Amino acid sequence: MNLKAIDAAIAAYRTNLDEGDVSRLAFFRELWGVQAEAASHVDLGYEVPDADSLKTWARHGEPVLSHAPVKIEAAALADAMERLAEVLAARGGFAASTSEALSRTSWEAATRLPMWSRSSSCSRTTAWTRTRPASARWRRRWPCVRF
Repeated sequence: MNLKAIDAAIAAYRTNLDEGDVSRLAFFRELWGVQAEAASHVDLGYEVPDADSLKTWARHGEPVLSHAPVKIEAAALADAMERLAEVLAARGGFAASTSEALSRTSWEAATRLPMWSRSSSCSRTTAWTRTRPASARWRRRWPCVRF
């Protein structure tokens, strides 16, 4: 993410936009700044899949990240999410209840939630496979999910 280019674009637009638009750009710039700062502390070591694999997955409508996931430490993700939530809660313009929910969420706990994996075996719809046992109620409510 090139924050210098973003800052230059915002400066150029500032003279042509009303105060509300300038405020929205400043809000998103702050979010992008948090993301860039968080990314600077994380070594993802991500290897982009080869072009043939990307084409095959695209042809079949399969998300790249389901085949080549990005691995990030839970603590780094939780820290970044907490900082993003702070900005969203303070300046996102959300209802008070939403801002409160963002503020009180334990992002460290959220990064430990069960993971889901994608499959497509349920009558032409996307199914999701839960990685831990589910109750009978879950099975009734989500018939397209394999447990």
